[in-house]
Amino acid sequence: MGISLRRLAGLCGLLFGLISGVADPAFAQSSLTIAQQIEAETGGRVGFAALDAGSGARLQWRGGERFAMMSTFKPLACAAYLDLQRRMGGEEQTHRLQATELVTYSPAMQDRVGELISGHEACAESLRLSDNTAANLVLDMIGGPLGLTAFLRDQGDTQTRLDRYETDLNSARPGDVRDTTTPTSMLETYASVLLGEGLSIDSQDQLIAWMEGNEVSQRLLRDDSPADWRIADRSGAGEYGSRAYIALIRFEDRAPVLITAFLTETELSLVERDAALRPLIQAALGELGL
Repeated sequence: MGISLRRLAGLCGLLFGLISGVADPAFAQSSLTIAQQIEAETGGRVGFAALDAGSGARLQWRGGERFAMMSTFKPLACAAYLDLQRRMGGEEQTHRLQATELVTYSPAMQDRVGELISGHEACAESLRLSDNTAANLVLDMIGGPLGLTAFLRDQGDTQTRLDRYETDLNSARPGDVRDTTTPTSMLETYASVLLGEGLSIDSQDQLIAWMEGNEVSQRLLRDDSPADWRIADRSGAGEYGSRAYIALIRFEDRAPVLITAFLTETELSLVERDAALRPLIQAALGELGL
């Protein structure tokens, strides 16, 4: 079931109003209303959570329900790598890439077969281009999916779990708890590693810099945002019309904002998924005063 053109146009109209700062009253809907509208029009399931790190204000819809992480696990894997490197006295891990290790969508690593890849290089490419082989190399360096899950438990996250490698982890099968999180758990964990005490200051700065260099999530927030917003983000896509997004937004004159958003169990194309989630993200940010 595809999203109707009429309703999609309505969602896009809401987005235009929000980013222009003069939303038409007809489109001045809350993020919760928009989430319900997306579900009604797509037949899918939506979840999101947002936090104003200054005021402590929070928003959420289906915040405790499980959604597939897809590629939004990648910054967390790199957080775990940076933490491990710090505990090892700064020692950098390396791996010589074999052709048999290449998986689908590896735009950077496909040209690096036979070369020695460092953990920093693998993180940089997994967060710049969402390179799947690079992400798998990072996972191997931290003890695999179980190693990442252990790191998450150390962060106080009892819900998020990684069970498989790329690209199997993107199956997003309804009811399958493997490789899943909840919107609120993901929000709290990203708050810990990006803003809290989950990483050292140097590691936080490095992780945020990598995430700010993301080149593959523009449609969800970056294309429509003011030039002075500093956005560190990661998107994910999977089967069953699934989409995931996390973002840290920093400003010169106010505290940062974090948001996580998920969509699943639809038949939407990737472009349609982005068009459906974008007004929700903008509405949530608007409710937090942006």
